[in-house]
Formats: sequence, C-alpha cells, structure tokens
Amino acid sequence: MANRLLVAGALAIGLAQPGRAQLGGTPALDMNGGAGTSWGGNRRYSERGAVAAEVTLAWRGRTEHARVYALSIGGQASPASGDNCLIPPGSTGCAPQFPGVSHIALLTGVEQGASHDAVRLLVGPAFFGGTGSSGAGGQAQIDAAAGFRHLQLVAALRGSLLRRFSGETFRLGSFGFGLRIQ
Repeated sequence: MANRLLVAGALAIGLAQPGRAQLGGTPALDMNGGAGTSWGGNRRYSERGAVAAEVTLAWRGRTEHARVYALSIGGQASPASGDNCLIPPGSTGCAPQFPGVSHIALLTGVEQGASHDAVRLLVGPAFFGGTGSSGAGGQAQIDAAAGFRHLQLVAALRGSLLRRFSGETFRLGSFGFGLRIQ
C-alpha cells in the first residue's frame, strides 16, 4: 500500500504542469554510462557488479536555484559470463546471476547553478522491468555538470529501491559519466 501511495504522489507531482515562466526554454538531455551494483533479493545471486546506462530528459526553471522535472530511462546488467560459479551453502548448483534491471522514472527536484555548471538532486517513482518479474519503487539521483553553455560533461550517482511484484526487494546503485546537451 505504501508503494502505491508513493507512486501516486510522485506521479501527481511529476505530471503537474508548471507555469510557462517557471520552465527554461530548452530541455537538457543527459546520456551517461558507468558501473553499478546491487543488493538484496530472496535468493543468493552471483555477479552483482553491473554495467549501467541512463538517458535523462530534464526541464528546469529559469533561475539559478530552480525546480527540475525529468524523465529518466536506463538500466543495468552484469556483463559477466564464462566459468564463474558461486555455489550457495546447501546447494549443488551455481547461484543464478543477478537479474538485469531496466527502468523508467518520473523525477522532480532542484538544480543549483548557472549556464556552464550545475548540480541537481532528483527523486521520484520508477517502474522496473528486465529479467524476471517487474516491479515499482523509487529512484534518487544527484549529478554535477560542467562545461560550455550547450555541451557539458556530467557525473551522476543513482540509487534505486525496487519491490518486484513477485515480492522480492532489490536496491541498486550506479555511478556514471557522460554528456549533457542543452
């Protein structure tokens, strides 16, 4: 029930239409990739390290300290393959690889900065898919960008809490580098 209220509340915030004067004229598109990791699950998984990628489309206000609305799409999966085998205690076979997870999130938050550099903090609900059962939860992201007016380097740190519809709970984290185009 709490997950449904969190999702409904964040959707209402994310879908609320801000006034024209509150938004900047041009959205920002972030594209980044990096490393991720995961915790949790009802069973013992192997290969919790992952490759993560994210695309975020954000609209911000016109002031230096502005409200931000964003749509984020991404995922992470383990690139591991081969002869690695983790045998859990009491088992005779290899533990399954941690499932690949993809998501779409509606985020809102604040941005502090000018046209050449900025720091953003975003949170909101997310829907998760990928290998196995889908689920819902939340995502938080902090990122920093620096560079030129229309092209910047960006570093992003993300954390997600996922409750699969099958009852399994995961926590995901990632750190990535990329570009911001605005």
